[in-house]
Amino acid sequence: DPNSFTSKLAARAMYDYTARRDDELTFKRGALILNVVQQDGGWWRGDLANKKQHWFPANFTQLEEGNTNNTDEADNTPLGSLQKGSIDILGAKVEYFERQGQPGIKIETSSSLSTTSTNNNSAPSNNSNNVIVTVLHSSTPEEARDWVQKISDTAASASIRDNESRRKERAMKIARELSDLVIYCRSVMFNVDKCSRREPGLYCEMSSFPETKAERLIGGVNGDPIMLLWYHRTQISRVYPKAQRVTSDNYNPIPMWACGSQMISLNYQTGDKPMQINQGRFLDNGGCGYILRPDYMFSDTYNPLDVNTLTSNNVAPLQFSIKIIGARHLLGSKGKRGLVSPFVEVEVIGCDYDNYRDKTKVVPDNGFNPMWDENFKIRIRNPSMAVFRLAVYDEDMFGEPNFLGAATYPATCILRGYRSVPLKNGHSEELELSTLLVKVAYDKQESADLLGLHHDGVS
Repeated sequence: DPNSFTSKLAARAMYDYTARRDDELTFKRGALILNVVQQDGGWWRGDLANKKQHWFPANFTQLEEGNTNNTDEADNTPLGSLQKGSIDILGAKVEYFERQGQPGIKIETSSSLSTTSTNNNSAPSNNSNNVIVTVLHSSTPEEARDWVQKISDTAASASIRDNESRRKERAMKIARELSDLVIYCRSVMFNVDKCSRREPGLYCEMSSFPETKAERLIGGVNGDPIMLLWYHRTQISRVYPKAQRVTSDNYNPIPMWACGSQMISLNYQTGDKPMQINQGRFLDNGGCGYILRPDYMFSDTYNPLDVNTLTSNNVAPLQFSIKIIGARHLLGSKGKRGLVSPFVEVEVIGCDYDNYRDKTKVVPDNGFNPMWDENFKIRIRNPSMAVFRLAVYDEDMFGEPNFLGAATYPATCILRGYRSVPLKNGHSEELELSTLLVKVAYDKQESADLLGLHHDGVS
C-alpha cells in the first residue's frame, strides 16, 4: 500500500513541473516531495499533498535528507487538499474593515498573487498604482481582527528575514534573485516527436546522446539531419563515446559538428586521429576553444548530407594545390634518426563528399632530410566543416605504416606560399625540430586573399 510507505528521503523541487499523466506529480519550485523512492530511468516516486507515490522527474529536484512527519507536510501545504493558492504578504499592508455589516480584512501588496479559497470569500483587484488588493470576508469581527494581527506579525517577520538575507547578499556581493536565474544547462531527454513537429524547447535545456544514437539521428533509417540542425539553433547537445569503447579510443566528431552539436566529448587520454581532428579544428579563432557556426547552418534549405544544397546557400568551394617538398629530423619510435622510411599522407576530413586521402612515395632509410617533390590537387566543397591533415608514417620491413607525426589545421586557415609545417605527436605536442616543407597555391586569387586574412594556419 503506497499510503503506508515511509522513507527518510525527500526531494526539493528546483523547477516547476506540470504532470502529463494521472500518475505524475505537479509541483512548483521549492515544493518538498516526501517519501522519495529512487528508481532507475530518471523518474522517482514520492508524496506531495494528497498524492501518494506518484512519479516525478528526478532532474527537476534536488535530493535532501528529511523526515516524513506531519510537520514537514504541513509546512509545505498547511491546508492540505483545501489549499488552492497563496498570497505573498512580504511588505503587505493589512487592514480590518466592515462593509454592510460584514466584517473582513483588506491586504494590499505589490507582488503577484493567487487567492486562497476557504470558507471565507475573497476577491483580488488592481488599483491605478499597480497595488494588488485582496479582500477576505470573515464570519465574525473577532475572527477578522485575529487574522489581521496574525498576518501583520507574519509580514513583519518575513520583512526582517528578507532584510537579513539582503544584508548577507551585500556582504557576499551577489544578488540571490539574479543568481537563481543563472542556469546554464538543464539536462532533459531528447524528444524526437517534439522536434519533428518543430516545437522549440527552452534555451537552457540540453540533451546528451551516445555516439551511436547521434549517428542514428544523423544518418540512420529514420535519421533527419535537418531536424537536428533546427534543434541546435536554440538548444545545446552533448555527444559522448559509447560504452563499448573499452580501449578509450575515439569517434570522428565532424558528422556531429556538421549537424550543429556544440559539445563533443572525447577520450582525451587517447592521442588518436579523432583527437588530432579536435585539436586542429579549434586552432581557429585564436585557439580560444570557441568557434561560431557558419551562417548557412541556420538555413532551412541546408542539408549537411546533400552536396547540392551548398550552391543554393552560397557556399564557395576551396581549391588549392599542395606540393610536399621534403622533411627534416623525423624520429622513429625509439628516437633514432636516419633509420626510418617515411612517406606523407595527405588527407581532407570533412563531410562525406569532401573526404580525400592520398600519399607520397616512400623514401627508404632517410629520416634526416627526405625529399618527395610531389603535388596534390585538393578541392573542398564545404570548407567550414573540413580539416586538412598531413601525417608522416614510417613504413617498416613488412610494409606496415607506423605513425611518426602529423599536422592538422582547419581548411579555412591554410595560407598560400612556402610553409614550414611543425609536426606533432598523437597528443598534439610538438616534436622537436620535426617539420615538413610544403608549397600551397590557390587556383583562384580571391580564395587565396580571403584565406590570407586568417593568421592561425600553417606557419
